[in-house]
Amino acid sequence: MKNMKAQTKEQIERAKYHYMVSTVAAEYKQFRKLRIAVAGAGGTGSQIITCLARMDRCMRALNLGFLNVNLYDPDRVSPSNPGRQLFLDAEVGMYKCEALIHRANMQFGLDWRAIPEAYLGQGCLTNINGAGIFTEMPYH
Repeated sequence: MKNMKAQTKEQIERAKYHYMVSTVAAEYKQFRKLRIAVAGAGGTGSQIITCLARMDRCMRALNLGFLNVNLYDPDRVSPSNPGRQLFLDAEVGMYKCEALIHRANMQFGLDWRAIPEAYLGQGCLTNINGAGIFTEMPYH
């Protein structure tokens, strides 16, 4: 107790303010990273991935955070898919999720993941024409 300085009311309030700002900043930083799982890479899923990639680009440019996306689909691109869905003739035979994620990663400088299997998680956020958008476990 001998070496403790008496703090003024102003110093105490300033310390409380700095603590509050750092706490709010930490909470905001946590929510700036949104982890999303998209189930299905067909006609609707391929459009969703493209839209999410563009949204991520805008979010980063405005310093609003970013998306981390995992795309699940066990299907391969068939010869009938290009034209009807967002696939190229050169991608026939590839897993749909790998073709789309590779393209998004290359075009937008992302590090998203393609998982060529059925989505077995829970927490469906929405279902749009058979493609589900799910939120996954948040970052800690």
